[in-house]
Amino acid sequence: LRTYTARPSWIPESKKPILYITGGSQGSQIINQTVGHILDELTEKFLVIHQCGQSEHERYLLELQDKAASLPKNQQDAYVVREWIAEKELSWIMQHAALIVSRSGANTTQEIMLHAVPAIFIPLPFSHNNEQFKNAQELFEAGSAFLLEQRDLDPNTLWSAIQNASANRAHMRKRAERVKEQLRTDG
Repeated sequence: LRTYTARPSWIPESKKPILYITGGSQGSQIINQTVGHILDELTEKFLVIHQCGQSEHERYLLELQDKAASLPKNQQDAYVVREWIAEKELSWIMQHAALIVSRSGANTTQEIMLHAVPAIFIPLPFSHNNEQFKNAQELFEAGSAFLLEQRDLDPNTLWSAIQNASANRAHMRKRAERVKEQLRTDG
């Protein structure tokens, strides 16, 4: 597990805990739209780093930047949105994130387990053999993650899950550390 100590220059200094949101490299329209509806609430409480992905048909970055521009001035610096995040930058984010909202593909789930970060997983509903649900369920059962199925995703359920996970973050992190101890990293 590599660690990087240099804060990426595009991430502002903040006393707020970091909430990292990702829908994967191509992004997730439903996650991006849902986050867009609760930006005001999110940026009051967190420094939000949002990897929105890139789509041929959608303009995620521009739409989210427009929404961020309508935030109160004192909250605009608490939201950073990017289409893509480089490996070293992502490593720094994983090391410093208080909470992650993400799909639950194998690679992302493994990174979250290796960094022992509490998470809220929104599994891709049509993944092969329901793989993403199974990945998320394993960490949900271990107590280190919440599982929010896409069919239940809306601004209220996401905000509620984030508030609950935030309130239980210390307990979830302990459970995540136990999961990390059981991982085989010498494969």
